[in-house]
Amino acid sequence: MAHNGLARTIFPVHTMFDGETVFAMTTRGVDASVDLAGMWAAETLAYAIINAVTAAESAGAVPAARDWTAPPSQ
Repeated sequence: MAHNGLARTIFPVHTMFDGETVFAMTTRGVDASVDLAGMWAAETLAYAIINAVTAAESAGAVPAARDWTAPPSQ
C-alpha cells in the first residue's frame, strides 16, 4: 500500500526503468488495522519523496528543484 505514495508524487511511476521497492517494518508498539497502517505508510512515503526533492542539491550539471525559480510577477 505504501506504493500509493509513489503514485501520488511521481509521474510517471512504475515504469520499466525505475525499480522502486518499498520495505516496512514494525516494532509492534501500536495496535492498528492493516488498512490504517497502509494508509499512513502511503502518506509517509509521499511526504518523504516531497521532502527529498525539495531538500536535494544540484549534482554537477544536473539541476535540483531548488535551482528552478518562478518568473517574477508582473
